[in-house]
Amino acid sequence: MPLDRLIDLLAEAAVRKLSQEREQQEATPDAIWAVWRQWMNKTRRTA
Repeated sequence: MPLDRLIDLLAEAAVRKLSQEREQQEATPDAIWAVWRQWMNKTRRTA
């Protein structure tokens, strides 16, 4: 799989995850960044 395609897929997954989390909680900038950091930490651990 080309690297640019992999990056696109990861970005799409991140956007979907953030959208789901935003629906579950108040969409404040702090909350969104917290979710993003959690997702990135999970991604780094599995890579």
